[in-house]
Amino acid sequence: MKRILIGICILAIGCGLGACSRLNPEERAAEPNLTFEQLSRDDAIPAAYGKLVSVTTADDFAGWAQLWFEREDGTITTVFVRYVGGSLRQKTLVIPRS
Repeated sequence: MKRILIGICILAIGCGLGACSRLNPEERAAEPNLTFEQLSRDDAIPAAYGKLVSVTTADDFAGWAQLWFEREDGTITTVFVRYVGGSLRQKTLVIPRS
């Protein structure tokens, strides 16, 4: 019985390894093209950022919220707000759209 179980395990491992294949380097994720830009003021969000489309929070960054804006050209700008202390992070994340 023990030999049969060992044989089945070896067969399963062999089938699993045979199903693996290398990833094509061209299929790998592209290098990030996201940039950060400075806020022009520390007490207001520029109207040029466009329409507010979402607000998110993350447990990893307690007390902070991310405000997601869409500009007229479709670019997404993320503003980081510390709602506990009432401040804005001076760097905003810019995500271009194509």
